[in-house]
Amino acid sequence: MCSRPVRRHLEKSLTALLFLIVTFPCQHLEAGSTRELIIVSPHWEGIQYEFGKAFEAHHLQKTGQPVKVRWRDVGGGTSQIEKAIDAGFKANPESCGIDIFFGGGVDPYESQKRKGQLQPYRLPESILAAIPPSVGGFEIVDPDYSYYGAALSSFGILENRKVIEFTRLPPSALGKISASPPSMAGSPPPIHVKAVPST
Repeated sequence: MCSRPVRRHLEKSLTALLFLIVTFPCQHLEAGSTRELIIVSPHWEGIQYEFGKAFEAHHLQKTGQPVKVRWRDVGGGTSQIEKAIDAGFKANPESCGIDIFFGGGVDPYESQKRKGQLQPYRLPESILAAIPPSVGGFEIVDPDYSYYGAALSSFGILENRKVIEFTRLPPSALGKISASPPSMAGSPPPIHVKAVPST
């Protein structure tokens, strides 16, 4: 659980959730073959490298069996990843050939859940007990266990005084309204406006 100062900081920050979900049944393996975990993600190579190596080491330590994390590049961000997942399930309703979709915010996960293309997985109670169900109004744990928040990211807050003067926002709104620009979001349809206490 978050301490009060951390919780206060998170509530004051603009947050974006990076989600990690086990989306689809893992590929079947022949005896003696190396396990391979296929992940798609909009995250840059540095994050993929760190998470991949850490998971491979953790899996080997916990199970004694090696696993190779393979990051599949589908040529874009979350919108392109969703198209690849949808196309995969259209070609083969049993599996799209991807084991995990990692990153990208809430919207693509809700979309895939509505399509019935996620495989729920309930984490062990010891892990669930350490994850707050929500932070700042954003769900961290999906009620059906179809996806989980893996990280909270704070972003800088910019203020354009010329726009404030031009729009003549009431003083009560100053320092409290924020929105992610659609041109910068991987899944832009809903813009989440969140009140952020000014400091």
